[in-house]
Amino acid sequence: MSADTFASSSTAAEIPIEKIREMKRKACEKLSTLIQAISSTTSVKRSKASAESFFTYKQLIKSYKFELWAGNEVSPRELAVHGWECKARDKVQCIACKQYLCTSLPKITDVDIAVYNRCLR
Repeated sequence: MSADTFASSSTAAEIPIEKIREMKRKACEKLSTLIQAISSTTSVKRSKASAESFFTYKQLIKSYKFELWAGNEVSPRELAVHGWECKARDKVQCIACKQYLCTSLPKITDVDIAVYNRCLR
């Protein structure tokens, strides 16, 4: 150990225990105040954001009509949670980037087996 380590440890031992407890109490109070300030503003933001996202989720779920989505293996709930809206039979659109995704597999008789296997991944 270096001389600096011994010097810092000897100064810590020289501080009275009451002084250390007082410093610890003040530090805990300041941390508690900071945590309360942060959590109160984020909970308001979180509740507003969750209300907005729940409304969006409900709108997305409504887009999955039975006649458009019946028999599809992909869950409408999972797709809606990730921001996909049903636009046509076996076709969804991302609400953020507006890209389309086909959710059906091609018929195995219509494509090469290598293409079909890539679609399964």
